[in-house]
Amino acid sequence: MNTNHRLLAAVLILFLAALACSMPGQETQAPPDVIVETPENQAPPLDPATVPVATEDLAPVHQFIPAAAPNAKPYPDVTSEGTAPEKRAPFGDSYNINRLERPFTQDMTYQPDLDIRGFSISQDSDWYFVSIALIGKNPNNDIG
Repeated sequence: MNTNHRLLAAVLILFLAALACSMPGQETQAPPDVIVETPENQAPPLDPATVPVATEDLAPVHQFIPAAAPNAKPYPDVTSEGTAPEKRAPFGDSYNINRLERPFTQDMTYQPDLDIRGFSISQDSDWYFVSIALIGKNPNNDIG
């Protein structure tokens, strides 16, 4: 019985200590400084007549320009043009070998402009060259 009273007293002390920490009137940490925009500290609206207008094209100045890409061995890729009427990729996505190509829209409409036929990778002393061959002819096609 004596042990139960001690346990009850300890729980009661912890409970009262927790309540004391959240009592009103306790000092709280001040919030971080917040800048509130008021009409006094707002920037005036821009006058279109005073905004500078760019008058010249600033083309980048290249320090190095690559030569022609060295010949590289082309690597073929599995295409979906043969199985597109069935609305499926022939091998689908294979996460284990990092093959994640899917040349279809969400409703499985085939997009030949996204279907990769093959690729090649080469390098010279300063540059890496990557070439991607597509089934379709318009890589800028709007797929909607």
